[in-house]
Amino acid sequence: MKHAYWLISLYFFAVLVDAKPGDVRVDEDPNYWGYQDIKKALSNKDKKSWMFYRTLRSTDRAKNKCVYAEVKEKQDRGKVLQICAEIYKGRRNQGETNVICISL
Repeated sequence: MKHAYWLISLYFFAVLVDAKPGDVRVDEDPNYWGYQDIKKALSNKDKKSWMFYRTLRSTDRAKNKCVYAEVKEKQDRGKVLQICAEIYKGRRNQGETNVICISL
């Protein structure tokens, strides 16, 4: 019986953590958009901000486990904030690097 409880709890946690296509997450639901401010979230003292309970979907070319934003440079021009992130293919500093920037 001990093993049954362990297996049931393992299944329960695996289902909760698994991000499946079609799931509506809090950050994607329009009812919660008013509570989200990416400028405020990324304007903290830490340069790296982890997004809890978020994973990128793995593909044949890349195995992705965690999602984070690392603020390298911020430029305030009125209401514009630029956030840049580096995406690595392969191991860091050994493969191809792409830089993606968004302006808010």
